[in-house]
Amino acid sequence: MKGLNTSLLLILIGLVVGIALGSLYKFSLNSILLAQAATFIFFGLIHFRHRQKKSCLSGMAALLLFASTGFLIYTISNPLLAKQHYLNVNHANSKNNFVFELEEQLPPGNAQARFTAQMLRVNDKIATGKVLLSIPKDSSINSNDFSIGTIIYVKTSLQTEFPLQAPYQFDYGKYLRNKGIFGQIRLEPGLFINLPQKEIASKLSTYQIRSYLKSKLNHYDLSPDSRAITYALLLGERQDLSPQLRQNYVDAGVIHILAVSGLHVGILMLLVQFLLKPLGNARKTRLLRLIIVIVAIWLFAILTGLSPSVLRAATMFTFLQIGLVYGQRRSGYNALIASALILLLINPRLLFEVGFQLSYAAVSFIMWLYPKIEVLWVPKNKILRYYWQLVCVSLAAQLGVLPLSLYYFHQFPGLFLVANLVVLPFLGFILMYGILILSLSALNLLPDFLMKIYDFTLQLLNSFIELISQADPFIFRNIYFPLILIPVLYLLTFSLGRLIQKINYKNLSRFLIVCALLPLTLLALKLKQNEQFYILNTYRSTSLAQVKGSNNLLLYLNDEKTDISKISNGFMENLQIKEIRTKSLESIYNTPDRPLLVVDSLAIYQLKELQPGYILLTQSPKINLDRLMQLFPNATIIADASNYRSYVKRWEETCKKREIPFHNTYEKGFYKID
Repeated sequence: MKGLNTSLLLILIGLVVGIALGSLYKFSLNSILLAQAATFIFFGLIHFRHRQKKSCLSGMAALLLFASTGFLIYTISNPLLAKQHYLNVNHANSKNNFVFELEEQLPPGNAQARFTAQMLRVNDKIATGKVLLSIPKDSSINSNDFSIGTIIYVKTSLQTEFPLQAPYQFDYGKYLRNKGIFGQIRLEPGLFINLPQKEIASKLSTYQIRSYLKSKLNHYDLSPDSRAITYALLLGERQDLSPQLRQNYVDAGVIHILAVSGLHVGILMLLVQFLLKPLGNARKTRLLRLIIVIVAIWLFAILTGLSPSVLRAATMFTFLQIGLVYGQRRSGYNALIASALILLLINPRLLFEVGFQLSYAAVSFIMWLYPKIEVLWVPKNKILRYYWQLVCVSLAAQLGVLPLSLYYFHQFPGLFLVANLVVLPFLGFILMYGILILSLSALNLLPDFLMKIYDFTLQLLNSFIELISQADPFIFRNIYFPLILIPVLYLLTFSLGRLIQKINYKNLSRFLIVCALLPLTLLALKLKQNEQFYILNTYRSTSLAQVKGSNNLLLYLNDEKTDISKISNGFMENLQIKEIRTKSLESIYNTPDRPLLVVDSLAIYQLKELQPGYILLTQSPKINLDRLMQLFPNATIIADASNYRSYVKRWEETCKKREIPFHNTYEKGFYKID
């Protein structure tokens, strides 16, 4: 690949491999430091011996060195290594006195409001670490009383476990841990105090700037959806988007325009370059333009909250601009690699963020595949050429993110191309118009007619998105796509790209081989699929799931009102399920391991000749657990979320004394029998 710095690429590959291994395996810090020193010495010896010529051994030594570096930086990025982290000073399973400062407001989700906060004290000890603050929807607390920088004192217990309801569901606890958040506090009325903040006159945070701009916009008549879109596009705040509006953008395949990223930064860069065009192209003016463009990019990044996608874009475009000024016009790939390298060195956990992965996949494919597709047709008409280029960019980006999107979201918007052809040209105008609106409103110079035109434009955009999102036959949901299919689909895309670039026997053979690999992989996955049995974690009810044969899912429910879609969707998206049936709860089940006995509120368990390997306690049965365990001493006891918590606690203590295996779905989530 012309212009690609292979050494830089090798460093990035080694770093990524090391970070990935660091997330899978845990070693002591001393052991990792020793391994780092050993690889450094090995690399030095190999490099000194082969310094006059290129060697595969030198490349392997460099790969090992940076892999160990990635392992090290991932390990030391763990906040739990700090002795003052709140989990290290918090007394588990008890109420503590917490003092924390609000850092960032998040989209509300199922709560009235959510914030990330920095822990300051636990009881009488100084503490550190991020925590999630949640204000329930049914709470009488007014979330508008809180702002970034608010310091709160509360006496409560800390939630550190986020149990899964069923297999193949989104692991919220893992997601929070990757963000460096290891606990959640639910704020209840009357149990907290807002402490006085330290006022610093010189402090002018990005939050305060955004709050000021929002307060100025609030003086004008702007529809709620238009206001939410403005906050998302220009200020990087998406918490005001209604669930329906957000879902419309998801279904239309254009949700990426609401997440400030490379698209927005690129448009801003082009706008600033256009405004600076009168400065000319002399060496001194090129340097001046470089400084102004980079400052504008980073001011926009800071204003929008320095999200990972904006950080990636700002870093990449900074490197790209520097490369262009110094004459390296093929510096795009190197800029992309350098930006990823810097971001991962600063925060290695970015590697596991979906937005980070999608951003790099999209930009990489635009740079690699776009030129190959564009040359297939060169329209003479300027308008046709412009839209053909948009089609090429959209196709390249969509092919880049398709495997990851199918794996994470299991959904594909069939009309994404139509939506992007309309929205992308529109977006540049809206961004420029929005920046003008924000600037004039901040200076109290915004005429009402400009705001009315802006509001009408955004309403027009939202109406078009809603129209596209209502085309249900073109929205493919619950697509089966396991992890192993990601590399297979990328191989298919790469082989197709090579075939488009040059049609010959070699490229055609590669493409056909990879095409054959896809059905073979699906067949292997189907043959590997065994019978599975799960005790689910459904609140106040009992639900069991059994995967029978290769494609049948059987759900046993004691409540007909249970929403099975939340359970079945995960199975459909990760197993080749074709038929789903529901049945009433039974007393005895033959599982893949040993029989399961269900003991409900009737407390019937004295069955002759039955030796269950598992006993499920459900609906709070009034039983003598000691007598039950005398009858079945080798059984594992499982208590689901239909029981009173006080009962479950008592059963758990009894099992602990008798050293009987016990599983509490309240705390540990669903239970798998295989």
